[in-house]
Amino acid sequence: MKSGMEHVFLAELKDGVSGFHNWVFFAKQEEAGLLNCAGWMKFLDMGTPGALIQHKFVWCSACKPISSMFIGTSPEFELAVYSACLLVRPGSTTCPMLFDTNPVKVTTYTIGSSSQYVASSYADPVLP
Repeated sequence: MKSGMEHVFLAELKDGVSGFHNWVFFAKQEEAGLLNCAGWMKFLDMGTPGALIQHKFVWCSACKPISSMFIGTSPEFELAVYSACLLVRPGSTTCPMLFDTNPVKVTTYTIGSSSQYVASSYADPVLP
């Protein structure tokens, strides 16, 4: 089992693809021929920070039928978003945020006796 942030920024293979919410790792895996993007369902332009997509893909012969990730943002930005939601909304999986007036729902799952550690975290575009 990986740490929560390894789960988010890299990936795990367990009953399919789990985690895998970072565009830099995604691009490197696609460039290496280990990943095939099978299309996107939602796209949200967030202005200066970048974009957010909801998509599906195949990695190491395993399909992830729905996933999401920020595109064009820094790992520091993503870590800050996920950490802020963990700290501001402990015990809640839903953390609403606005990026360039666009609503985004950040989901954070925790582990540990006092729910202080990230198990997973990802953002989804909220489209009308």
